[in-house]
Amino acid sequence: SLKPILADPEKKIGGHNIKYDLAVCLNEGIKFTPSWCSMLETHLAGDGLVANRGDSGGDYTDTQNAESLGLKELTEEFFHVRMKKLVPDLFKMKKDVHFDRVDLKLATSYAASDPDWTLQLHNREKPRVRCDFLYNVELKLLPIVIAMEHRGITLDLEYMAQEAEKLEEAAEDVQIGRAHV
Repeated sequence: SLKPILADPEKKIGGHNIKYDLAVCLNEGIKFTPSWCSMLETHLAGDGLVANRGDSGGDYTDTQNAESLGLKELTEEFFHVRMKKLVPDLFKMKKDVHFDRVDLKLATSYAASDPDWTLQLHNREKPRVRCDFLYNVELKLLPIVIAMEHRGITLDLEYMAQEAEKLEEAAEDVQIGRAHV
């Protein structure tokens, strides 16, 4: 079982589109906090959004509309390698084929490819991420967001409307220079 490995806070767990992995694991009763996500790193490193004030965080500028942040597309774009799609094609050809019935050598090669390229992409992108917000805040909040999505949430719409009014007033004050900073 992966549960003890993923639950160990000493382990650095990462992935590509780690939010999906968190949701799947939560369905199996496995909870963990990821250390990194190569998809988000790629996005923040400049292949989508970049922090335009360096390490201090701040606002973000859309530098290009990345066509796709999918692992296969990024692997091809950055490493000039086309990842195998043989197993998914096999599933499309025969609807009754399950992964446990695929040739072991083929299944092993396919299954090992994603984590290998995910780690290579992480190693390429992490040094390019120019703010720590992803690692210090966003990834730590992701399990909470997944749990909220899993369970659902209740909104107090009246309270939210009152708070929206306060924020609008504060924004007006900032625009006309009345804000106390």
